Amino acid sequence: MKRMMTVAFALSLALCLGACSNASQTSASNEPPVSATVTTAKGSVSLADGTYPLEVETDSKMFRFDKAELKVEKGTCTAILTMPGEGFTRLHVGTSGEVLNEKGDGSDAIIEHGTDGAGKYTFEIPVSAFDEELSVAAYGTKGDKWYDHTVTFHLADATN
Repeated sequence: MKRMMTVAFALSLALCLGACSNASQTSASNEPPVSATVTTAKGSVSLADGTYPLEVETDSKMFRFDKAELKVEKGTCTAILTMPGEGFTRLHVGTSGEVLNEKGDGSDAIIEHGTDGAGKYTFEIPVSAFDEELSVAAYGTKGDKWYDHTVTFHLADATN
């Protein structure tokens, strides 16, 4: 019985010392805690919660973004995209065929635009990959229809 209690005490002490050691290493470091690790064509990058510059490549001059930022929050990466005009009011990650074939109105899969301080249309979409083409359907107001496009996100600078 004494031996069992001694082993249990030793294990408890070891766990406590390990946790205290990790806590002191974390608090002594000036680096922010890692929230997300993302993979790019150049390798893996660890990112803390925050906002980072994002480069966006599209397949069309008519479908482009003036500004793009990557928001990292609690392990989730989201692109905040600002359009130069008001020609597109909704986005869907996927194809126009997927939007049109949704059961019901498909509103849960459609991303409505917001506006920034200057009144420009913004969209917030989830980012799951960098340096790879992503299919995006955009609803155009002039043609009153969905258009298929591709978007590629490039992490510009992760030293923010």
